Amino acid sequence: MKKGNLLVRFLSQIDLYISVLGLVALVILTFLGTIFRYVFNAPFIWQEEVQMILIVWIVFWGASVAFRTGNHIAIEILVDALPEKAQKGIRIVVDVVTAAALLFIIYVEASRVVQLLESGRATSILKIPQAYNYSGVVLACVFMLIHFVLGEIRQVRGGGKEESEV
Repeated sequence: MKKGNLLVRFLSQIDLYISVLGLVALVILTFLGTIFRYVFNAPFIWQEEVQMILIVWIVFWGASVAFRTGNHIAIEILVDALPEKAQKGIRIVVDVVTAAALLFIIYVEASRVVQLLESGRATSILKIPQAYNYSGVVLACVFMLIHFVLGEIRQVRGGGKEESEV
């Protein structure tokens, strides 16, 4: 495989890598935190802050993976019961609402990141800038929007919404 293709493949799946690494870190941190709290009576006082950041990143980057692979929640049984014209109409409405919702989240959360950067708010114990936590939401939603648009382009070209491999 060419070096350029490897880079493109890595970048196209960075959402998967971020969510998996975050989940592994969360599980290890939670396990060790439990052991240290109950066995050694020495809890990690910073554990909750890191867990909060990891959960936010895991949820949003995992949602990006779901968009890319076509595994997000859909209620197809209701749409499939309608006539073909109505199905197309509903799918268009759903696509517009999905794109609008992602754009809205990106706008709101990007504004929040800017506000947090300007205010310098940080977590109370580790002093991690809160902007880092919310930047994961913005970046993951940008990736979701990219995956969504690419999926729509594939569908328009006649390839259908193909599920890419994880």
